[in-house]
Amino acid sequence: MRMLTTIRLALRAGIAAALLAGCGGPQPPIGAPGGTLQDQTSWVRPDRGESWMESSASKTLLYVDDDTSNDTYVFDYPSGKLVGKLTGFYDPKGMCVDQKGDVYISNSQYGLLTEYAHGGTKPINIYQDPGTSLIGCSISAKGDVAAYGRADRRGSNVCIWKGGNSDKSPKCIYASKSTLGSAFGLSTCAYDHDGDLVGLGGYNGILIPFMILAGKTTMEKLTLSGIKLKILGNFTGAENTSWDGKYITLGLYQPRRGGDQTVLQPVKLIGTTLTAIGSLILLPVNCNKAVIGSPFFFGAHNVTAASTTRATRVTGPPLNCGKSAEGVVDEWSYPETGKKPILRIPVAHDTGGDAVSIAE
Repeated sequence: MRMLTTIRLALRAGIAAALLAGCGGPQPPIGAPGGTLQDQTSWVRPDRGESWMESSASKTLLYVDDDTSNDTYVFDYPSGKLVGKLTGFYDPKGMCVDQKGDVYISNSQYGLLTEYAHGGTKPINIYQDPGTSLIGCSISAKGDVAAYGRADRRGSNVCIWKGGNSDKSPKCIYASKSTLGSAFGLSTCAYDHDGDLVGLGGYNGILIPFMILAGKTTMEKLTLSGIKLKILGNFTGAENTSWDGKYITLGLYQPRRGGDQTVLQPVKLIGTTLTAIGSLILLPVNCNKAVIGSPFFFGAHNVTAASTTRATRVTGPPLNCGKSAEGVVDEWSYPETGKKPILRIPVAHDTGGDAVSIAE
């Protein structure tokens, strides 16, 4: 009891210091032993007000981060009605969900990944790697939690919490120029159904795919096969890697006539080669210059690495598209996307992260 009291007093002192700092900028969260990480989000942004959720929040919810307010807004799906807001973030980024519908939101400023139950307003787990600017996550079929982001100017980290145990320190695997060439510009990674973590890194227009085999703690370079970009040009970056229920699907940011675009490419991991399955899938938008932020797959149920049924829907917020698409999240059928989104939900501002959670 004396130790817990000491911890609480230390945290309160940290709050006071942060408030007194005023214009001194954001203060980092205070680490404390013994399971106190679950309390830290409320200290990261004490100025953001309380999180809230309407009692009418439905079985299917759309979570959208807001790059302007640093909050995460929750919308009823598919009506688009605002039913909640989660606060306490510094620069929320990519999201993922697990089989139950728990939502994981990366908080890049301080290396936090926060887990909320479907429709919940209080964190139920906080995964922390203070040395990494976490920008996204993935959950394995066995419940391992992986989060990734920039570690320093020279490289990126992939951090893995075995079994989703947030009380233990993660195993972080460092990707640098010396180990994986240009993969130190790590953009995205995701688990496949076999427990392999497949990712994409790149720098100066060079795309480097890699994998961390199930049970391993080292990265291995991959090669690409059969991905044809004759019309769209060469790779310039990676926006997303996801398990779509049947294949690993790469979300690729690349040029096209009149502006940039995001395309999806399903692939299959054969040995150390990512082999294309079918053709490129274009995500169309209503303007010439747009990139889809973090395409997110779902269907009648949550699509995770444990799933074996392919997604039927994909969502994503169009970025850099001007007033015509600013502040919206689009939805397409999948894998046949069609020429226009089948649903458009207005949101407050541009966003780089979204997720659909279905209560199971």
